[in-house]
Amino acid sequence: MKKMKKAHSRLLTASGSNPVKTMSIKKTTMSLAAAMGTFALSASSINAAVISIDPTNNVTNYISLGEWETPNDFEGWSTTNVANASVSGGSYNGDVVTTANDPQPTRTNFSNLAINLDSDNYSVVEVRISRTGTASRFDLFWGTTTANSFSGTRKAGTLTVPSDGNFHIIQFDMSAEASWESTLDDMRIDPFSDTATAARSFKLDYVRVGQVVPEPSTTALIGLGGIALILRRRK
Repeated sequence: MKKMKKAHSRLLTASGSNPVKTMSIKKTTMSLAAAMGTFALSASSINAAVISIDPTNNVTNYISLGEWETPNDFEGWSTTNVANASVSGGSYNGDVVTTANDPQPTRTNFSNLAINLDSDNYSVVEVRISRTGTASRFDLFWGTTTANSFSGTRKAGTLTVPSDGNFHIIQFDMSAEASWESTLDDMRIDPFSDTATAARSFKLDYVRVGQVVPEPSTTALIGLGGIALILRRRK
């Protein structure tokens, strides 16, 4: 499948300088995506994150943690347990090392990006990835300025990411995740999270943190549904 053009708006790229200031809104309720469900495939998750595969709406006004548009520029991400690691064709590419643990592309110490996890502006992580070979669980780990080591308590994973050689979008809605708080500082992606197996590879297109804003038509349907419910109660 041909790689999609990266054309979404962003607040700050991985190599940017100053993020656009936005109003910080304390998380008190679940996000719209989590409350309504999704039109895409929903996947079971470790911990409280709500995971969607190939969702209808992508994140907007995001901060990018990796886009890999410049050849040979890993943008601060490690190549831990990644064989034949490269950046080309607009993606971070690698193979599974069969003599080591699962591949773990990692980026740490980026609190300077000021990704405030107590704001609904950054409640969703979106990863676009292509995988080939035997399927296994896909895991996402994160660390913050108050808990900056990777742990099973700060982890979200799913078994339903296709491993068909095509690019797929994975969204992690962290609205109900208790450990998604403070300022984001570290992130680790495990494209294949199990015992190393030969003939498996991945291509990471991007990693973004932002929010999901429903399309106008979706918003209109929500409004109509609310009006209908009010009228029904008045009868």
